[in-house]
Parts: sequence; structure tokens; C-alpha cells
Amino acid sequence: MDRSHIEAHDDEPDERPAHDVSYVPDYPERSTRSGLMRNRGGGGANAMLTSYEAGHPQIAFSAGLPGGIQLSQLPDPRSVREAMASPDANGWKDAMDREMANLESHDVYELVPRMPGMRTLRLGWVLHRKFKNGVFEKNKGRLVARGNHQHPGIDYGESFLPVMRLESLRTILALAAIRDLDAIQFDITSAYLHGNLKEEVYMEQPEGYTAPGKEDWVWRLKKGLYRLVQARRTWNEELHAHMEGEGFTATPKDPAMYVKSTWASRDFVAAGFWVDDCVAVGSRKELTDLASSVDVKYGTTGLGEVRWVLGMLLERDRPARMISISQEAFIDSILTRFNLTDATTVATPLTPGTHLSVTDCPTSKDEIEEMADRPYRELVGALAWLALATRPDIAFAASSLARFGHNPGRVHWDVAKRVLRYLKGTKGWRLTLGGKSLEVAAFTDADWGSSRDDRRSIGAYIVKIGDGAVSWKSKKQSCVALSSTEAEYMALCQASKESVWMTDFLHNLGVSLGGPMVVHADNQGSIALAKNPVFHDRSKHIDIQYHYTRDLVKEKKIQLEYIPTNEMLADLLTKSLPRVQHAILSKGIGLF
Repeated sequence: MDRSHIEAHDDEPDERPAHDVSYVPDYPERSTRSGLMRNRGGGGANAMLTSYEAGHPQIAFSAGLPGGIQLSQLPDPRSVREAMASPDANGWKDAMDREMANLESHDVYELVPRMPGMRTLRLGWVLHRKFKNGVFEKNKGRLVARGNHQHPGIDYGESFLPVMRLESLRTILALAAIRDLDAIQFDITSAYLHGNLKEEVYMEQPEGYTAPGKEDWVWRLKKGLYRLVQARRTWNEELHAHMEGEGFTATPKDPAMYVKSTWASRDFVAAGFWVDDCVAVGSRKELTDLASSVDVKYGTTGLGEVRWVLGMLLERDRPARMISISQEAFIDSILTRFNLTDATTVATPLTPGTHLSVTDCPTSKDEIEEMADRPYRELVGALAWLALATRPDIAFAASSLARFGHNPGRVHWDVAKRVLRYLKGTKGWRLTLGGKSLEVAAFTDADWGSSRDDRRSIGAYIVKIGDGAVSWKSKKQSCVALSSTEAEYMALCQASKESVWMTDFLHNLGVSLGGPMVVHADNQGSIALAKNPVFHDRSKHIDIQYHYTRDLVKEKKIQLEYIPTNEMLADLLTKSLPRVQHAILSKGIGLF
């Protein structure tokens, strides 16, 4: 490639059209990217990037200065021009050359003459410096389509891509720990480039890689390309066909989870996919055969014992039949991002008795402007991901804070930071899955009328397999309950639905519970209402959908059992608790 096609020169005027995806203008004054800021007046190759620490700018790098460059401090370039103006321009050129060679090796496109009226899409580069364990590994370039310019029904049809549910991932890990099965992971290389397109899609040639003498010709895509809307669908169809050809069956309850044989057999294998990432458990021979078949067909990287999955660290204690998952590295990253690395820790996510309300939202212009500078949504989003993946102990706090994302107040911001201070003190906690026996049970609870704004109740459930929780939810109920029995009955319905899903999913894996799944509740009235049509005057107004639980009990799909309130694990997800009870219930779900 002739670098003169893409190299930036400060003394040359920019004549690129505004819609050119390869061009991104200079950063606005004091805009941030990866914690860095660009000063006013900087431009092109000599633009100075500075890192602000304690209010004092520190030079991170200048492309015009030799030596002392730390790549970990540089933002990823947003365009080819920025890449060619960076200190590691040669690395970016090599990365783009590798990507073009990769597209050619996968037979992704063919060059065809441009026809009158032909609709084309533009291409762009996504450039990223890849680090492994804090050490720079390589520059990575990926050529992507501008799929946001595609029109449904014209440029593509179906685009849905199923991915493995987190509940499914935790379930197969718990089963692997209990039965002492092997667990592996691997990544499929260039996954989207393997799916065959059904539609006619034409692309402009990428900047710097136009064919000599055929500059006006276009690409006709034969395979999927990243950010092409239908590419994910075509990849899923390709993967599904391959897995079926290898004797696997997609589970009806999670179509991204494939199973071969049954739980009781020696050649049992369950493999879940998150786009191009695979986690599989089963016998060593069958896992080796699976990894080999995928590698031969598509190519794989990172094959080995399961260790890092979706940013979660997995650690195994085979003698104890345990697999623990944690996100300590992610917690450290958000502590740094929100400048709370030196904050004092607290023992609970929320102060006992905390009730957030819309009355805490700002009303004056000054208050609204003050909160506009606070990255509230970013912090709550990070907390929500933790609550979904490995930290059910903050599920109630995260769901409560998320209700005020439209107009957060100072109180909400302080509470969100308190949750982060709690995570700092408990970042070493692991969610421990597995145990010595395959026991499956659900726990459900509700906090009646706890919302000060609309007096709706908070309902929650937890499903345990062995010694650890594999599924949980904390959610404000959709309507007002007139009694604690009604609130608990509504929560029981949600837990019952999840119990049915879990039972069916385990059945898809060939796991039999040998009887109805036990659902624990701490309200005798709701249990009686589910078992018998009693308390007519107090329950005749309850929506018919909540009587779904009664049918499940009658069909012996679930079995309701009473448990004292102080032993109700789901209580952790319905309200803010005192320190001792919070710690006890956290340990009860395998989090410590």
C-alpha cells in the first residue's frame, strides 16, 4: 500500500467530504478519549495529548517528540489519518495489511464494475491497540461496514443473533463443578467472515486499497462483514449448521447452547456461544473433538481451560467441586474511572432503610446543570453489569438507581458512589458455583409498598444449584399490591416462571430433578393462596396472570415450602439490610 494515500500532512488543506468514514475531525476542546484530552490549537501529527491527574496536565505523548512514548496511555485512533499520524504508524499499516489479507483469504468479496443506479455502502476502519495482562500485544485493525445506512426489507431481512444467557453459563459451570467435568473455552477467528450472504450488497473500495486501474469499481460482498446488519444472522446460521453436523442439538430454552448426549452419559457435552466465544463442559475426549472440528472449519484461538469469560475471572477448586467467578479487575477499572480508588469502604451497598425517590431529583436549572456533568448513567450501567453477571448482592441497589437515569439528583449520585465504595471493600468476593450434590431450589420474596413514589412493591427471586446462585432478579412490580400477601403472591409468580424455565433448561441438558422444583417463600398467606382458592374477599381482584403459580402447583411442576424470613435468601434483593444480615445472606447464595 502506498502510504501517501492515507498519511496526514499538517500543511495540506482537508478536502475530504463530510460523509467520508475514514475522516474524523480533531477532538473538541477538552473532550475525553480513554482518559486523555486534546488541547485547543493542536492538530495533525503534532497534536499534543495530555493526561489530567489531580488537576495538573501531564504530557502523555507528542508525535513530534522522540522516545518516552507509552502506548497504554494513547487513545485508539478514530481514523486512518490519526493512525498514520501516531507514533506507531507502521504498526497500524501492518494491522490494516493483515486485515485485507484476511478478507482475501476468506473470499469475502469480489471486485465488479459499478453499474448505473447501484446502491453502495461505505467501509471504515476500527483500530485498536490490544493488550494482554497489561502488556502491549499488537495493533489490530478491522474493516467494517457502515451498516447504519442499511434499510430493513431492502438491504437485509432477519438480523437476530441468539447469544448464551448468563443464567445458562452459570448453570453449566455449576453442573461441571458438581460432576467434576472438564471445562474449556476458545474464540473463533473472524467469525462474521464465514457466513454466506443471501442479499446483494455492494461496498465502496476502502481508502488506500483501491485496485489500480479499477478505482471506480466496487466490492460485491459474498460473506458477512463486521457491522453489516445481517452478518450476525448469517454467522449464526453457519455455526448452527456446523454444530448440527457434529451431532449437537440447540436447546429450545437457550438456542445459543448446544448439547450432545445426556447428562448421565460419559460423552456428555454442553457448549454455549456468545457470538464467537465458546465455553464448553463435558468429557475431555468430546471437548477435544469439538474444539478440533471448529478449528479445522473456522480457525480458533485461546483454546484452553476456562479462565476468562466476558471479563469474568473463573477459578476452580476441583477437590471441593467448586468453580468461582468474579470481576475484581472490572471493579478496579471503574474505581479508577470514577476516581474512587482511595475512597473509604463501607459494609453494605445501601444504608439500611434507604428509600430513593423522585423528590430527590433536581428541579432548578442550577441543580440540573450540576448533575449534567456527573457520569451517573455510566456508573449505574457499570453497576448493572456487575449485578447481572456476578454480584447479586447489589442487584437491588442497581435496579433502584436505574429508575432515576432520566433526571438523577445529588442524593442518587451519592448513593451510586456508596455502592462503588462497597464494591471496593468486597472486590475480592467470588460467586461460588457447584457443591457436593445436585440440589436445585428457588427463593422468592417481596417488600410490600416500599416505593415512596407509587407504593409499588419490590419482588425478587434467586435460583440455586448446589451451593451457589445461578439466576436472580430484583424488580419493582408492575402494579400496586393491596396487601403483603398479594405482593408476595405476585413475586411468587415471577419465581415460578423462572423455576419452570430452569427445570426445562436442565431437562434440555438431560438433567432430571426427580420431582417438582422446590420454591421457598416466607409468607404463609401467599403459599395458601397458591395451593388453594382461599381468601376470596382479599384475592378476587388479583390479576388472573398471577394465578399461573396455582396451576404449576396443581400440575406438580413446583413445590412450595415455607421458610423463615431470617433465612430467606431473596430478602437480599428486596431491600437494604443491616451489615450482619447482608453478609449472612450473601454467603448463603455462595458470594463471599
